Amino acid sequence: MEDYGLALKKLRKHFSLTQREVAERVGISNHAISKWENGINQPDLSSLRTICNGYGITVEDFFRIAAGEEVEDILKETPAQNEELAITQSPAPQTEEKPNLGGAGTGQTQNFLQRNSGVLALVCSVLAIILASIAFFAFAGKGDSPAESSATESIVQEEKESYVVQFDKGFEGAAIAMEPFIQAKGEPWTLPEPVFRWEGYNFVGWEYNGWLYKTGTLFAHNGAAKYCTFTAKWEPIHYVLEIHSEIHDETFREIVSYGEEVRIGEIILSHFNYPYDYVFIGFIVHGMQFSPNDILSNLASSDGSVVAVEALWSYW
Repeated sequence: MEDYGLALKKLRKHFSLTQREVAERVGISNHAISKWENGINQPDLSSLRTICNGYGITVEDFFRIAAGEEVEDILKETPAQNEELAITQSPAPQTEEKPNLGGAGTGQTQNFLQRNSGVLALVCSVLAIILASIAFFAFAGKGDSPAESSATESIVQEEKESYVVQFDKGFEGAAIAMEPFIQAKGEPWTLPEPVFRWEGYNFVGWEYNGWLYKTGTLFAHNGAAKYCTFTAKWEPIHYVLEIHSEIHDETFREIVSYGEEVRIGEIILSHFNYPYDYVFIGFIVHGMQFSPNDILSNLASSDGSVVAVEALWSYW
């Protein structure tokens, strides 16, 4: 049996959030969150989609958690393109049959309708023509002036509330801009891939109101905000220093992050002992010689790249 309240509580505790924090991000009271988790009420579709977007899962993933699957197992899976939630319509209510008192009334009525079906159809057709004619002449005489048409369009536009979606690259410096667009409130749309790139960093998702959304996630906004700005979040790539010392006849590796200041001389001396009658004088990277105290950074811009380093020693 699906337990939506338990699923909501598991997700919130997995991300170390309080009921108040979740309530603020969804735009409701924390009392409503408490009622949801305790099974008193259930979230509507819009609120449920907002919650799922915030946790980086689909609505279908939520139902799986509610059915008993573990949150950790769901989050380990590669996020696929989210699909629209299918709302199953409730079956039409069946009309209660009244008992046939006396046994003859119902049969007589059916026989009467069958015998006079042609007459009834003709009467209905005539009434329909009369009503259509009345409606036509009533509206044809009025006419729509340009001012009335403009006013009508303004009312329609006001009824269709919308907001502006904006994208921030999330770092300083030049980059290809992503054009903003206008989106109707309540209508879901898919978060795109960024068109800009940041050298030495990998894109991890879009941040909005403290929630991180992955590309391909469906997002729907129902709040009062007229502008929704999604900021790109990044993480540095990692590359490998492959350090070799010829006089030791040994090579070892050190993993560093892009943007990290690296004291290669200290790394070498922490691994190699001074050989007999030799002194450490520096190292070579990318064909250039550096002194023991030089600090370097950003020696590679691709994740997993290997950078060769040669330790230099001089005989006394």
